[in-house]
Amino acid sequence: MTTFHRTVASYRSGARTMPGEYYTSPAILAEEREQIFAQQWSCVGRASRLAEAGDFVVRTVAGE
Repeated sequence: MTTFHRTVASYRSGARTMPGEYYTSPAILAEEREQIFAQQWSCVGRASRLAEAGDFVVRTVAGE
């Protein structure tokens, strides 16, 4: 499980965030969808939630 660390405790002098366009650019989002989400399977549910063999769930992932 991930442990939460307060910013005041985890800040490192000289640390920076990514440039703003990485959070807002539609072109970068499209590239991330192609390079990350379209290249491999993504877990979107648990087998224990399916009652019978052949049951399935439908999810939207990265617009697909």
